[in-house]
Amino acid sequence: MALTTMDWLPNLEAQADEILALEAIFEGIFTSARIEPDASTSGHDSSATIVHRGTIRVDAMLPDGSGTLTLTLTAPKPAQPVGDDFVLRAKQRKRGSARKQLSAAVTAPVPLPSTTVEALPPVLLHFALPATYPSHALPTLSLSCAWLAESTLADLTSHVISTLDAPADANVQLYVAYEAARDALAVHLASLDALAASPAVYQMLVDHDRYTKQAEFDQHEFTCLICLSTHRGRAGMSLPGCAHVFCRSCLVPFYTMLVKEGMPMNVRCPHPQCAVAPVARPAAAAAGGSDAVDADPESALAAHPITDS
Repeated sequence: MALTTMDWLPNLEAQADEILALEAIFEGIFTSARIEPDASTSGHDSSATIVHRGTIRVDAMLPDGSGTLTLTLTAPKPAQPVGDDFVLRAKQRKRGSARKQLSAAVTAPVPLPSTTVEALPPVLLHFALPATYPSHALPTLSLSCAWLAESTLADLTSHVISTLDAPADANVQLYVAYEAARDALAVHLASLDALAASPAVYQMLVDHDRYTKQAEFDQHEFTCLICLSTHRGRAGMSLPGCAHVFCRSCLVPFYTMLVKEGMPMNVRCPHPQCAVAPVARPAAAAAGGSDAVDADPESALAAHPITDS
């Protein structure tokens, strides 16, 4: 569709109004950039001319019931034999005894690690607004995410596009697209029993979950159950398993005292009513006495299974 510069103006104004409204609604999760139309396109087919580009962050919210997602590590694909190794294996396949030995060497599959996460990285909704939007065209949309399969992203994108209304003067298509992406993502997450991920994605998701929890913890105040003083979250630690919170300046001396008095097996949550049992004495301490860990009591604290990692 050929548009003149004058034809652009109503659409430019409508796009500016929509973006202004979205900046207010999605503060902190919305970005956009204006692309100045090329005057040389005046009088030519300008239906594909992009005027605005941007993204809207769609947070991945886990279902209210569990609030967690099981994350499993996918098995790496076995390497294909090449070169001399390939020739050797070919010779072995020709010998019956070698074939039996090769079969006997096959062991049971090793269980792959798994964990649970409570926070997932967001999905990004990318949009491009042509000069003919909103009067004669729809926005161009796509979704991107590092931890969802390409096929899943394609299905979600198709669903979002299908929810858009026919081109009209109304400029609410991006908000409709955001709601569709948010709802479709929620439905997809609710359908998952577990998420299988490659080693790189697995580690990324574990790190994101840890950093998200730590950032949330750092923003809140807590009362140390030893000194009874109030501190910011970053000054303390919440012990996994019982969630009792202490400041490091109290916890490290407490553990140091136990180690120096020959009681490393009592390194545990110091809350008198905590149900988390103390762990068995470390082998290194049992072999070398308390002197084996006296030099670095913070190492004992970091290595203890009920402290944060």
